[in-house]
Amino acid sequence: MTVIGTAFRRERVRVPVWAVVAGLLAAATAAAVPQAFGDAAERRTLVELITATPSLLAIRGVPDGTDEGAYAFFEIFTYLGLVAGLMSVFLVTRQTRQDEDSGRAELLLAGPVHRRSPLVAAVWVATAANVLLGLLATLGFAAGGLPASGSALAGTAATCVGLAYTGVAVVVAQVAPTARSTNAIGVGVVAATYLLRAAGDAVGTRSTDGLTVTSAWPSWLSPIGWGQHVFPFTRQDWGPLVPCLVVAVVGVTAALVVRGRRDLGASLLRERPGRADGRLRTSLGLAWRLHRTTVLAWSVGGAVLGAFAGGLGTTAIDAIGADSSVTRLLETLVPGGRGALLDEFVAAVVGITSILAAAAGIGALNRAAEDDRAGRSELLLATPVGRVRRLGEWLGIGVGAAVAVSLTTGVVGGLAFTATGTDRFWSTVAAGLAQIPAALVLIGIAAVVAVALPRIAGWLVWVALGVALLLGQFGGLLRVPDWARQISPFTHTPGVPAAHVDWAGAWWLLGVAVFLGIVALVLARRQETRP
Repeated sequence: MTVIGTAFRRERVRVPVWAVVAGLLAAATAAAVPQAFGDAAERRTLVELITATPSLLAIRGVPDGTDEGAYAFFEIFTYLGLVAGLMSVFLVTRQTRQDEDSGRAELLLAGPVHRRSPLVAAVWVATAANVLLGLLATLGFAAGGLPASGSALAGTAATCVGLAYTGVAVVVAQVAPTARSTNAIGVGVVAATYLLRAAGDAVGTRSTDGLTVTSAWPSWLSPIGWGQHVFPFTRQDWGPLVPCLVVAVVGVTAALVVRGRRDLGASLLRERPGRADGRLRTSLGLAWRLHRTTVLAWSVGGAVLGAFAGGLGTTAIDAIGADSSVTRLLETLVPGGRGALLDEFVAAVVGITSILAAAAGIGALNRAAEDDRAGRSELLLATPVGRVRRLGEWLGIGVGAAVAVSLTTGVVGGLAFTATGTDRFWSTVAAGLAQIPAALVLIGIAAVVAVALPRIAGWLVWVALGVALLLGQFGGLLRVPDWARQISPFTHTPGVPAAHVDWAGAWWLLGVAVFLGIVALVLARRQETRP
């Protein structure tokens, strides 16, 4: 079997799952819009509210009229772009830097194989994966009853966004020293470009009829921003896809040049060696040493999100308030004026923190499960460290990571508000801390899975996070039954800041998280070292 054939075979399950998820999201959204917002007058009122609400523009993107297809594209495309970007980053990392870390690439290159062949194979597989994702998204939009030409352009936009991130990922794989750092930097780029798009859309210029928004320049620095500006069901502009293809071609070309000169296992960024005189005295210290960089990276992401919420919130609200017609509309739909609108913006943006906090904690428990699979935990358990203690320490690291990310977001956001002359420090800190209970539930699930099903814990917990996010974010639009929406921890997160906050959901989430943690520790007593 050829190198490319082997690469395709290794991704025969993961890639279809990503693509099917994208296709189902497109189909469900396209089918739900006529049912939920079938009346044109109702959609017009809704679009006018959206274009006047910076928080909605930041999260979802910019609408373009009241057409059913245009509204469905507005609802879902930024998420399709995130799916394509994350899929591309993880796929390229697996096929390149992870193989170098594990020694698989060295074994492969011991035969008559060119040193660039694994990278070329990764590019081919990533390209095919993004084409499949775009194709299923196209079929999804069309199956939902939207025009075929617009559906095809929407799917092509998703493909091109994924190809742009493929170009970024192959360069990062040559620069970063490990698979873990490659994934971290790649995901960081995807998140940063999403925030650039969010910032540009939130402070964009609203049209006179209130049905569309012209994005500000930051949105044009993001592949997701380029993709959303094709407006497939109205303007059908193919031009914004050109930068995506340029980034893909330039990135792949640069990576091939660097790979031709780089030794196997080497990188442009060198991994810092540890101390020559080891100072680790406890197993908890070892767990912290192994995961502290990851916690710092997620905390930096939270700080960026907080700075975005605090630094942009006042500017965006003031820009919207300069239009008297918009002000009157908001006074009708959002009682409380400027303060209530700022509350909505902070709650929407800081609400993303719960996802970051959960991911940071899940990463810690996944690291523990990875050590079990690789046999590294045996070395630690040969010392006076029991299974329950070891899991408890990793669980503590995960909880600490979630708290650190949430607190950092709130504090930085509050400081950013203070710097703009707005007294919202403590309310923003409270908004960040309110995200912790939902994250702790998912960390508890990760702990149980890490003990009970360590062989599949690496992907199963991320599926759980994705399902919780899907139910929490799209449950209402997709007409998911209320009992199913209640399964998502994100559904029960308190809406802070607000005039009246119901903390009952947070207390229930904390109770569930404690229960799951206890279950995991009990199961750890009977866990085999090498399952």
